[in-house]
Amino acid sequence: MAAEAEVGRSRCAPGEWREESSTHPLGESPLGESPLGESPLGESPLGESPLGESPLGESPLGESGLDGIPLGESATTSPLDYVLLSSLPTVDAEALFAGTPDAGKLVQQYTLGDVYRNDTARLRFEAL
Repeated sequence: MAAEAEVGRSRCAPGEWREESSTHPLGESPLGESPLGESPLGESPLGESPLGESPLGESPLGESGLDGIPLGESATTSPLDYVLLSSLPTVDAEALFAGTPDAGKLVQQYTLGDVYRNDTARLRFEAL
């Protein structure tokens, strides 16, 4: 068994070699000479960072709503297109879309994305 790999070849399995695909073989890199032991990681002031003082509780995440999700004509797909209305037990999809251009689909075809692309259905859904 050879202790070192030949230049341009690397070890695969015991007793097997394969040709290197890179023009810069890893075996020639000076990784062992890197001064990692000399890096001042222990001196970093992580304990002094003010993470506990960050105002995460004051962020308006609850008020952001769905306005940031691309819906309508500009959207090709939306995460809401994967939420079937038929999976929401208290939602009557036929009632939401009654009298709109989207009315008449099978109940299993409506998604939450459809609701937010249809102003009438969206208003009815948000009133639930």
